Amino acid sequence: MTESRWIAHGLIVRDGKLLVLRREHGSYLGGQWDVPGGSVENGETSREAAEREVLEETGIHASAGEELSRFTNLDTKGRQITFTTVTYMMTSELDSPVVINPEEHSDWRWIYPSDDADGLELVWHLKKTLLTYFRPSGG
Repeated sequence: MTESRWIAHGLIVRDGKLLVLRREHGSYLGGQWDVPGGSVENGETSREAAEREVLEETGIHASAGEELSRFTNLDTKGRQITFTTVTYMMTSELDSPVVINPEEHSDWRWIYPSDDADGLELVWHLKKTLLTYFRPSGG
């Protein structure tokens, strides 16, 4: 029997730029850039998890809004687990400073959601979200 797990992410946009975090080297997808997120805990909705993860990973109090993307995939390590990764648009106070947890992330930046995303190596689900949600009209 395959286990099912949910992962929730929050995408924060300010002045047309989105907040990305570099995953710590040595961790899953280490060195790649992602938006804040993590596992949905028991008794928690995916929206609540996205809000909690944004706070834990950036220090920003944010509210989950529109669901931007949802992807389902089998575990990349061959375990009998199916992951559902959901990303929400987040709203927050404009002047909230970014404070990352150095155990999880080594850097952060605000980038434009362009095709090249400022040349950063983005995790797969963020690339797909940007391609589907932020694709320029007519492109």
